[in-house]
Amino acid sequence: MIVQSRPDVRRAASASRLASTYARHTAPVSSGLDWTIIRPGGLTDDPGTGKVTLGP
Repeated sequence: MIVQSRPDVRRAASASRLASTYARHTAPVSSGLDWTIIRPGGLTDDPGTGKVTLGP
């Protein structure tokens, strides 16, 4: 599982780290396994409701 909300510019500075990041992100596609990309949404200070809203 890879969870990332925004890129870390400092880590992407070197070509080898950029290649490593690319390989990690493309691994699910080339693995032959079923996969789904879920990106975290924004967080608020509102009280929790126990519900999740999904959208495109």
